[in-house]
Amino acid sequence: MLDLSCFKNEILEPAIQAFSDHPNRLFNAYAAVWAVDSYASHFAWSKVDSPTLSQKHRSVVELNFKNDLCKSPDAWQFKVVRALSNATKHAVRSKGSELATDSGKTRVENVDGWLWYFTGAKVRGPQVVVDLNLTWDEEEKVWREAGDDKEVFRGPLFSMVNVLDLMEPSVQAIESFTPPTSARATPPTTLPLSR
Repeated sequence: MLDLSCFKNEILEPAIQAFSDHPNRLFNAYAAVWAVDSYASHFAWSKVDSPTLSQKHRSVVELNFKNDLCKSPDAWQFKVVRALSNATKHAVRSKGSELATDSGKTRVENVDGWLWYFTGAKVRGPQVVVDLNLTWDEEEKVWREAGDDKEVFRGPLFSMVNVLDLMEPSVQAIESFTPPTSARATPPTTLPLSR
């Protein structure tokens, strides 16, 4: 496995910078999304003493870390990045409850005027956006994940999200996340922490 700092310096940061320099290119968006998702995997593995793990525990290191992170109320941006990563890798997601159902939901949109103002986008003008699979709950006035009763964690104002704006909060969420103690103490999520 690449050293975490090497991955961050040589892959993650250059991918995000290239996307920041050219926010209207799908190539840069996908590269940054995949880099963030992969960084979460590398981060998860950096927190375990992998030589001491059983095969059963090895199979769930990344999965448990990412699942727990996505449940965090401060990580809705990473949840979107993870869903987008899966949608672009697999072209179409078979579950109707996925946040990003397919790669076709990602496009270049001119985010200007009122749209720019209300989305709070960092960049004004053409940029990569994704349409999320959300359902507006008229009674509660909140977005809910389609096919689910969960509220999107402090999520976006619209079901369309500027992809570039997901990068920095996702990296911060990954680096500041500590899986719940109960999750670390209960198999199969019990993972020996590295020293």
